Amino acid sequence: KRLTDAVADGDRVLGVIRGVGLSNDGRSGGFLSPSQVGQVRSMRSALAQAQLGAAQIQYVECHATGTPTGDATEIASLATVYGPSLQLPLGSLKANLGHLITASGVAGLLKVLSAMEHAQVPGTPGTRPLTAALDGTGVDVPEHGRAWEAHQAQRTAAVSSFGFGGNNAHLIVQQYAPRDAVTVAVATQIAMEFAIVGMGVRTHMDANTEAFAAHQLGESGYTGVDFDGTTLSLPAKQLAFPPADLKQALGQQLMLLEVAAEATRHIAKLDSERTGIYVGMQTDSEVCRYGLRWRWPDLMAQSGIRAGADWLGAAADALARPLDSAGVIGKMPNVPANRLNNQMNICGPGFTVSREELSGDAALELACTAIRRGEIDTALVGAVDLCREEVHAQAAREALGSGQEADAAVILVVKSLAQAQRDGDTIFAIIADPSGPVSATLSNQPGHSPIRDGLGHAHAASGLLHIALASLMLRARCVPGAKGTVQPLLRSGNPLQVRVESTSFGGEYAQWLLRESPTRAGAILRLRRAPQLYTYAAADRAALTECVRAGRIGTVGPCRLAIVAEPEQLEGLRQKALQGLSSKQLDAAWNLDGICYREGPMEGELAYAFTGAASAYKLMGRELLLGMPQLADGLSDRLRDVAATVAWAYGGQDADALRAQSPFYQLAGSSFVCQLHMQLSRDILGLRPSASLGLSSGETNAMFALGVWQDMDGLFESIQDSALYTSALANTFDAVREHWGLAAGTPVHWDNFRVSAPSALVVAAAKKMARVYVTIINSANDCVIGGDRDACQALLTALGNPPAVPLGHDLAIHCEVVTPFEPSWRALHTRPTLECNGVRFYSNYLGGVFMPDRDTV
Repeated sequence: KRLTDAVADGDRVLGVIRGVGLSNDGRSGGFLSPSQVGQVRSMRSALAQAQLGAAQIQYVECHATGTPTGDATEIASLATVYGPSLQLPLGSLKANLGHLITASGVAGLLKVLSAMEHAQVPGTPGTRPLTAALDGTGVDVPEHGRAWEAHQAQRTAAVSSFGFGGNNAHLIVQQYAPRDAVTVAVATQIAMEFAIVGMGVRTHMDANTEAFAAHQLGESGYTGVDFDGTTLSLPAKQLAFPPADLKQALGQQLMLLEVAAEATRHIAKLDSERTGIYVGMQTDSEVCRYGLRWRWPDLMAQSGIRAGADWLGAAADALARPLDSAGVIGKMPNVPANRLNNQMNICGPGFTVSREELSGDAALELACTAIRRGEIDTALVGAVDLCREEVHAQAAREALGSGQEADAAVILVVKSLAQAQRDGDTIFAIIADPSGPVSATLSNQPGHSPIRDGLGHAHAASGLLHIALASLMLRARCVPGAKGTVQPLLRSGNPLQVRVESTSFGGEYAQWLLRESPTRAGAILRLRRAPQLYTYAAADRAALTECVRAGRIGTVGPCRLAIVAEPEQLEGLRQKALQGLSSKQLDAAWNLDGICYREGPMEGELAYAFTGAASAYKLMGRELLLGMPQLADGLSDRLRDVAATVAWAYGGQDADALRAQSPFYQLAGSSFVCQLHMQLSRDILGLRPSASLGLSSGETNAMFALGVWQDMDGLFESIQDSALYTSALANTFDAVREHWGLAAGTPVHWDNFRVSAPSALVVAAAKKMARVYVTIINSANDCVIGGDRDACQALLTALGNPPAVPLGHDLAIHCEVVTPFEPSWRALHTRPTLECNGVRFYSNYLGGVFMPDRDTV
């Protein structure tokens, strides 16, 4: 417990931990060779955290395993930190109990606490003769216990634990004296936001982060490259390990090496001593084969099966081949993190932590705590699991009910937000304070997880894989939708929530909030290969022909040609352009399959044309928003319910229900995309209009796009409150029923069709029929009819069944049935109006130009 809590609760305090120093040897002589530099670093770090001097330590419980090299290195480390003439009693519990491996450090601490309790400096049996490394140090290694005289100070000791993989830990513990004031260095728990500044992802379906992003947020099944999901490629010249040794390592270790290179490739420099590594990983089922190999003869005997030694040996070898030192290291649970320490020369702490599905989340929590406490500045946080291995997959099916399993490795590079900003890092996403509204929640549960439903369950890597996806969602400003669709994430600033559950193992869960970087990073993926614009210009056609033939790009000159093409298409289109330039049949302006040519200066003016809602279609504007999500920033601030505004276009399976429920959503969605197009045209492309044209609700869209009206939310709310789109002129069509004189409750079936026929003939025929109307005339041979479903069909039959398509915008409008709604409609559109200088507004009603003000609009 915290000391203050323990005292307040009346607990018996066995000792006070004053400091823990953790380090790794980094790039050193090898996993089995101790490093004095790494050990010294952990000792000094512990003393600094404890705010104690070396002279205040009265006893050291050493790691000391009895090996000449290991003991000599540890004695040299102690001499460096505690003085060349140590004058310190040393001991090692290994002389009493042997090496307890993973429990040895805690066992040493228990020994020290007991020694303090009994005021005894413990003896270390069997140490004589002492190692020559102690000669001249003045060190006392008592063979038998003696009184521990504390004098004026509290009894204070250090405990060392140094392990395979280059891990070093040094702990300072002090006896608690309630009669004396105890000064304890308490790390301040500062409220802090963390930045994800690097990312590497690898799955059995995705070679890298870009492929994973495209797989989850782009075109279904896209991997970006020809990819063998079972093969790893590592650059031998850059490895810190013999390739032959790596052949005996778990695949998890190798995957992390590959992913770490991607995660750190854009990081300018990692401070070796101020960087830690935290990896989430579960026990690998392959490791269990070795335990089974060792127990095999006993298991056979217990089962009553008699077998000869040769058969038992062959069966054991079939289970697992005998291990050499490289094989042991390759299977140790801490080494997935420590390989990264060694490979990248990272000398901060290195952990592997296991917590089932929450293993990666536990690693991230440890890393954030260490950064918050000031122990490190940067953390490489990873998670890895090879779940498609046969034994794991079978266990998952029985324990979790899982179906499809996934292999995955993730590494995130994490700093405090302030540190990342100081370092000028690219920020993928920010791990935010868990409060406030969220835009969406990403879960790892079946049916709610695009990763689990598509890629499979990555178990120990599941949590971090979802955090990586959430970061990519914020960066690309989109969320996975139903059945492989992707929806733009329109509301900037609201964080995404990631909830990772381990329901089969005690119901534990982890929850994170991620928000977008204040300086938004560039998109990490392109949903499709973006075409490029190639422009050529010269004084005349002959000179332009030479520019195109030579591939000289230019924009100056009255004779111009532009090609829009993907890079691999350019050469073929250039040849087609040269054929066009040499043709005598083409005039001074022509277009051919993405090739545009013009001689002479541009003439005329630029106008913006705004469409009506009937021309809107599902997914309209999707790729524009996915490619340039910043276009939605200003607009989403003007719309309180921006999600509903575009729900019909991006709502997945719900879209059809919304659209059938009310044409209002189609109106709102088309209005939203009109505003996006305006922002692209004016703010990005710099196209300034001289005029504005609009059709139907397109005239309304023009008012908002060009700033004549400001309150789009207000108009939408007024329309919904008016019942116009919900019951009067749509859905139940109450106003239409009343106009037609139908009895209450009589259903009205209203349809709208676009008809390709001479408009004059359609108008003449409609005048002879009841309950069918010509609502829009687009041109002499293109118009729209609307009315009773059977009446519309009868009109089309009378016209000889010309080409006709349903508009899919079931609304009664632009005909006599809406006349009773004229006052309400006029009131809806009488709004505060601003001037828009330099733009002429054209009206369909007036057939010409008008100046917008409160009354004329």
